[in-house]
Amino acid sequence: MKTSKESNFARCMHWSGLLVSLMLACRREPVEGNLPATSGQWATGERAATAALSTNSAPVRLWCSHILIRYEGASEAVPFGPDLWQFPEPESARTHVEARQLAEEVAAMAQRDPLQFAELARRYSDDVATRDSGGSLGGGLSSRFRPWPHVARALQALKEGAVSGVVETAAGYHVLQRRPPPLDEQVSRARIVIGHDRAPWLARFVGRDDKPTVSRSRAAALELARSVYAEAVREPGRFDVLAKQYSEHRDAERGGDLGQWSTHESGALARELELLQQLRVGELHPPIDTLLGFEVLIRTPLRPRQRYAMSAIRLRFNPDAPAAAMDGRDTVATLASKLAREVAAEPESLSALQRRFCCTEPLEWVEGRRAPALERALDRLAVGEVAREPVLADLWYFVPKRLAPSEPLGTLEPPLGESVR
Repeated sequence: MKTSKESNFARCMHWSGLLVSLMLACRREPVEGNLPATSGQWATGERAATAALSTNSAPVRLWCSHILIRYEGASEAVPFGPDLWQFPEPESARTHVEARQLAEEVAAMAQRDPLQFAELARRYSDDVATRDSGGSLGGGLSSRFRPWPHVARALQALKEGAVSGVVETAAGYHVLQRRPPPLDEQVSRARIVIGHDRAPWLARFVGRDDKPTVSRSRAAALELARSVYAEAVREPGRFDVLAKQYSEHRDAERGGDLGQWSTHESGALARELELLQQLRVGELHPPIDTLLGFEVLIRTPLRPRQRYAMSAIRLRFNPDAPAAAMDGRDTVATLASKLAREVAAEPESLSALQRRFCCTEPLEWVEGRRAPALERALDRLAVGEVAREPVLADLWYFVPKRLAPSEPLGTLEPPLGESVR
């Protein structure tokens, strides 16, 4: 039997000469481990409901919060988040009965006074990633809850501002609140990321190339993040310098800049966008807990930004495979170099190779929203020119052709893998 990690990766890959990844490669899929711990009442219909949710229901935009009450034996994974993100504390000592009773009491209090939901989350929730922000899960499409269709149904049944009854997942018992959408506005931000061993995504996938991510405990990371935050508050004008000095994310090379976003965009950044909207330009937010570690955020001024567009051959490697394996990094890099040489010799072959591997649709974005390496590569190309060497960005090798951006700019796409970043 495949391990959870192997099966998650395999579900998100397909063969076309070589393994090529889909965009949602690292979001959880509906596997048995994500069903409620006491799933007898749902077991026979849950997978069918998951299929129905994905095929028969149009995604709905939801802004929501939750309060989590854990019990002994509950999953250590942070609820409604990507794999590799786990709770830092030991599991709860509560029994199922005790947790259920507390969850029902909290639900009753929240239903009596929904305006107190955020305060109740700060007081009772066991989700350390969201409780300090009042339990907010941000906004996005209801399809983010596809592995938990009963959660999606509970949220969709609520009116804005209303509070659900108790809903169980493998993480424990949840009390949910559906919130009205925020004001739709554009925000720009930068960040400093401090990693730790309980959030390995950073070190494995998006760490800096010029220095390794330091192995440290969550407590040590939080202490460092608070120190960096205090320094940045004293000198906010030097945030980009501090990002290059302290941040362990690859975007440190551009001062932690993450580009410009709408507060109505979906994805893993929705919670951060919600927090940014509450800040004034130039104001910082204290460290927040994310799957990358602790992040210190600053809201930056909106400014004119370079626009990028490209058509590219895209090849993804499996970071867990041996480098020389068929889907390993070295093998995929060799193939990418071979394809780049083919396109250099016969530029008209690009379209055929895109159809054979991935992908035919062009990509378009604004500066800061994709990997620095990819933007640097396009900066060196003229419109219509194809890179002679593949570009490594995250878990992908690209052979890009620079295009002229459309006028006006169309839908902005999040970076590949942004759903989990």
